[in-house]
Amino acid sequence: MFKSAAKAIGKTKVRRTGFEAGSLAWASWKALEDAIPAKARLLAADGLVEVLRDVKDAQELELIRASCATNSRAFDSALAIFHEGMTETELAAEIDYRSRREGASGPSFDTIVASGPQSALPHAQPRSQAIHAESCSSIWALSRTVMQAT
Repeated sequence: MFKSAAKAIGKTKVRRTGFEAGSLAWASWKALEDAIPAKARLLAADGLVEVLRDVKDAQELELIRASCATNSRAFDSALAIFHEGMTETELAAEIDYRSRREGASGPSFDTIVASGPQSALPHAQPRSQAIHAESCSSIWALSRTVMQAT
């Protein structure tokens, strides 16, 4: 990875390259520094990306709104066919299918559907276990941001 980054830096006139110091181990930083051309310098740029992402332009806001609307329609239609005994995997598949039918090109990450004690796990994977009535009050289905088709 560092050789590829150093090669890309070397092909440009870039003299300064930012990196997230809090996320890069010293040994990795040293390997990158040794690999880049002498003309280039590495500069800690912690928080730079986050600051740039704080403010959304009009186009980004419109894409977020469209994605939310797509998610809402897909989630509502999947819940409309939900019934006791449906598995977490089936409900997750319905959400994904209905998202695509509503215009999404795909999920940003895997859909999470969890019931019962599993619903307390933030990164639970849908199981082939049926969702029972006593779990319905604790079902957790994450309607996530989908990639909008353009």
